[in-house]
Amino acid sequence: MDLETVLIATRGAINLATFAVIIRYYDPSARYRFVVSIVATLIAAFSLGLAVWTAYALWLPSCRCTVPGARIHEFLLLGLFIILFGLVLRSKGNVAKLLPWRLQR
Repeated sequence: MDLETVLIATRGAINLATFAVIIRYYDPSARYRFVVSIVATLIAAFSLGLAVWTAYALWLPSCRCTVPGARIHEFLLLGLFIILFGLVLRSKGNVAKLLPWRLQR
């Protein structure tokens, strides 16, 4: 197994975990906020979409990066998704904690 395959698989797992943390969040006492709901839906949808795309890229060998310079790109994407997952995990799936107060009204 080469490094690109490991990086792609790790990126897919992080995206799937981000999706799971956001989807599992539920607070019955919270009030509905339109912007927060849209942002949470977008983050969850894009995370799930990227996880599915990653699984497809791993299944199809021709989709893997074969250019030596693509490793930097994979490391940067992996870092970006780790930061997003860390923020979502820190807020325990509550996307309202990630947004400024003035956007939540």
